[in-house]
Amino acid sequence: MSSDEFKEIAEKFLKQNNFFRNIVPVNVEILAFNTEHPVETFQELRNEFDCKGTAWFNKEKDRFEIYIDSYHYQYQIKSSQFTIAEELAHIIIHADIFKQIESPEDRLSLDKNTSESTHQVIEKQAKQLASELLLPTAIFYPYATDWIKINLKNILAERPANERDLLNYINKRIGDKLDLSEFIINRALTRRFDEPLIPKLVQELGIKYLEDAPRIPMKSKDNS
Repeated sequence: MSSDEFKEIAEKFLKQNNFFRNIVPVNVEILAFNTEHPVETFQELRNEFDCKGTAWFNKEKDRFEIYIDSYHYQYQIKSSQFTIAEELAHIIIHADIFKQIESPEDRLSLDKNTSESTHQVIEKQAKQLASELLLPTAIFYPYATDWIKINLKNILAERPANERDLLNYINKRIGDKLDLSEFIINRALTRRFDEPLIPKLVQELGIKYLEDAPRIPMKSKDNS
């Protein structure tokens, strides 16, 4: 699936559940609860089952629910919301696969018995949709654009060497502002649309990378 398709799936899900608002990040824990996929902490989930979170099917209640590692939920706040979003994404697009998971043991077994290539596709898809659920493009991109314009003077003063350098600067500061990890912000800002956000703004705002600046020839030492 393309970035545009993940954007459409997320927007549709958020709108259907009245969560498509002009606020980022989306509170995915409340979103999960409101869509009858409650989040519950699980002691030692990561240590015992090698996962920070998992969607699972509660047969008794006939619904999907989400477990998240207790330590991850309580102490890794900047990344745990993405974990919840990722498991919710599995429920949305991989329901047929995850309906066979009724415990963390089942998730571990599924991961072990799935080919590496298939596993990578499933996880990549979930991460792409999770990013859109947490930071919807239609809301986050205007937010990020405004932030960059407001802070343009400071950005130019930093003289970023290249796009990676610029992203590191933006990821850190927007991440701190939204209480999300730099990795999550970077994933959102580098979505593969036909017109990526950062190159577009670099051109529009006249940001010059240090590595693109004309090089001044060094004066050779006169030994005469």
